[in-house]
Amino acid sequence: DAITRLFRVARRGAQFALSVNAKHFRAAGFEAKFRELEQDRIQSLNLLETRIFDHGATGPHRNDMALIALFEKA
Repeated sequence: DAITRLFRVARRGAQFALSVNAKHFRAAGFEAKFRELEQDRIQSLNLLETRIFDHGATGPHRNDMALIALFEKA
């Protein structure tokens, strides 16, 4: 829902970069939402995978990954 709300204040062509924990991307519905938005609300969707924490991180989430969604309002 937050993604859709952003469109209220953005002009056509506005560029976005949003990060989503990769573990939650599909499970929390982000993948489906982006595919839905690609039909008529966004364009140029690019998903980049990256580490959330530096290579020296410790702890249970040290290897967590994120997807950076880059897109623009259609």
